[in-house]
Amino acid sequence: IVTIALLSCTLLQLKDLEKLYEATNYESFSQSYQTIVSGYHPGQVVFGQNLRYYYLRGIKQPLTVIDMEKNKLYSFEEFTNDINRFESGWITWESDKGSHLDKKIINYICNNFQHLHGRSCGQEVDNTRVEVFYFDKTMIK
Repeated sequence: IVTIALLSCTLLQLKDLEKLYEATNYESFSQSYQTIVSGYHPGQVVFGQNLRYYYLRGIKQPLTVIDMEKNKLYSFEEFTNDINRFESGWITWESDKGSHLDKKIINYICNNFQHLHGRSCGQEVDNTRVEVFYFDKTMIK
């Protein structure tokens, strides 16, 4: 009986922890990255700042990644050179980590590419707290 009581208390605590986790508004990588996984095609690229590869594990074909680094080390010039090498792809970063990217890069992305998840660019698409953008050649200026 004591074991059953302890197990019941532990299960109740786990449910409380799940509620606490949901209430803290952590990033929802599983939801936002699923958009990339579902739409990724061979030859595309994923630009990422602090990319969470675990959530991209559903991509079976070779994954091409450009690391946008941190502390603004990835320049706008590097970005434009890289983006022009691909026909289409995806761009992602944590909403709260946009300060690690050059503002010119963020402005360019916001003004030209399709915003699918996140809250940058002066609008909140959803509350995943993970930015996801799609681009193709027609959007590159």
